[in-house]
Amino acid sequence: MGRRTSFEHVAHLFCELYLKLQSVGLAGDHRCPLPITQTDLADALGLTPVHINRVLQGMRGRTLSTLRPRLSLPRRGGRERRGTVDTTPYFTSA
Repeated sequence: MGRRTSFEHVAHLFCELYLKLQSVGLAGDHRCPLPITQTDLADALGLTPVHINRVLQGMRGRTLSTLRPRLSLPRRGGRERRGTVDTTPYFTSA
């Protein structure tokens, strides 16, 4: 799990998923489809569903992201500037 907090883990996952979907044309305008449940997120990140729920509530409260019905990341740039997401792989040609 590394040294990230659970909040940072979720934020990082959301940014990574958004950037991957954006790179193939499935995301834009800081929104993308994300048909995933809180239980799925918890399993993917090794956290409990209750903890994921609290993290998502915190993100909504700080207007950092919303999950329903689509993932919305209105302040995605801030997470990139803090160095938690490396966008280089998504914007370079192979």
